Amino acid sequence: MEIEKARVLEVLKKNILFENNSDAFLIKLLYCGEIIDCSANEVIVEEDTEGDTIFFILNGTCSVSKKSESGQDVYITTLEEGKHFGEAGVFVDGLRTANVKSLQDVQLLSLNKNQLNQIIDSNPSEGLIFFKKIIQENFIRLRNTTRELNFDRRPTIGNILAQL
Repeated sequence: MEIEKARVLEVLKKNILFENNSDAFLIKLLYCGEIIDCSANEVIVEEDTEGDTIFFILNGTCSVSKKSESGQDVYITTLEEGKHFGEAGVFVDGLRTANVKSLQDVQLLSLNKNQLNQIIDSNPSEGLIFFKKIIQENFIRLRNTTRELNFDRRPTIGNILAQL
């Protein structure tokens, strides 16, 4: 499935990470990265495997999940066009922290650590803008996750009564 470069730029501009970057920076991302077509229900990122690639969803939707201690898939969220995933693998050496699977046919722009560093090194001011946004976005995600965990762990009337 071929996607027009103008359409890719339009989708990248929707991503919060690039809302303050120039078209020139986004064009460099497009030309350094690789467009990947995935079929429905294809595993794109697998938890506990190595990876150094960030993905930007150009078309379609993906689900994010984690394995529970019992081995069950636990749904985390759905990501749609204009969203990204896999950024931890670009910035931190280690294993993937979640599973990402396409829910339908999906097109992605992928950039590995070396490709992204090359773009940022050749464009430091644009790279700084990108880094600020990715830090901000990850702190927002962390805050939201912390709120969810706190809510899930709040004692309920039933739990309190059971302890009596």
